[in-house]
Amino acid sequence: MKSVSKVVAAVIIIGITLVLSIALALYLTGILGGYSNLERLDIVSGYVVVANKYYPNQPPVFVIVLEVCNRGSTNITIDNIFVNDKPINTYGNNINISNVQLPLTLEPGEEKTIYIDLSMDLFSHGQMVDVKIHTASGGLYPKMVTLP
Repeated sequence: MKSVSKVVAAVIIIGITLVLSIALALYLTGILGGYSNLERLDIVSGYVVVANKYYPNQPPVFVIVLEVCNRGSTNITIDNIFVNDKPINTYGNNINISNVQLPLTLEPGEEKTIYIDLSMDLFSHGQMVDVKIHTASGGLYPKMVTLP
């Protein structure tokens, strides 16, 4: 029985090693590439104030103040806000975002304050309100506040 020559064996081993190293490099590049575009939105603070911000003869509203910061490494686009698990546009004029327009894009490190006005006709003192910020990539960032 004849065996494989040393040169052929060396070529086979080098070929297998080369193929495995290329496959490993591609695999690791895929894993590390997923971590390089990290989305992280922090709700730095969230609180509620009662304000009569439009006209003196208008009824007061609850204003949820959310200070948000993009702490990730990629832009974040806020495309919707949910209040008690419903999109804000389903509440009609009972909920308004008064200082920004959606969609809102935040660059890495950028901070914004979002004011959400709640009508006292629909919400009452002492009620807990669940606010969730939804991003275009599917992220959901919750904050629970209690109305004063």
